[in-house]
Amino acid sequence: MFIKNFLIENITNSTYYYEHNIIKYIQSYATYDIIYYMNEISSFIYNKIFMLIIIILYLLNYFTTKQFILLWLVHPITWLIKNLIKCNRPYINNYEIKLFDDNIIDKYSFPSGHTTFCFLIYFILLDNKIINKYYIILPLLVCISRILLGAHYITDVVGGIILAKILSLLVK
Repeated sequence: MFIKNFLIENITNSTYYYEHNIIKYIQSYATYDIIYYMNEISSFIYNKIFMLIIIILYLLNYFTTKQFILLWLVHPITWLIKNLIKCNRPYINNYEIKLFDDNIIDKYSFPSGHTTFCFLIYFILLDNKIINKYYIILPLLVCISRILLGAHYITDVVGGIILAKILSLLVK
């Protein structure tokens, strides 16, 4: 408990000060069209396309059973971590940050579930030699969308990438 409180009070609060400014800056230059397309990337592509991809690739034997199960367990894992750490989302901590995402289903932000899921798929496909490293653009777009839409801090996204890498190594 002491370690968690120390991290949240000392490290994250000072980091979030800078991240609030970055998010506000990014949002100040975002047009309606950019927000619309980022919302589509964050919702439609994430929810529908990625789910369809993992089912098809599993049926084609591109994922092991352990990898496939982990892909379905990643959301409960991130939810558990979020509820242990309990870091509020940027728009809750700073009223100047707008929430443009209409798909928020939980209160807490660290780690980003979208980022963890997208990068877990990327790392597994990369490990299985199905794609090359240049396909990183889609998970990166999801990360950028989460920050621009005001749903996550940069540290939430980085935490999601690290968690995804750790999980992918566990099933390698």
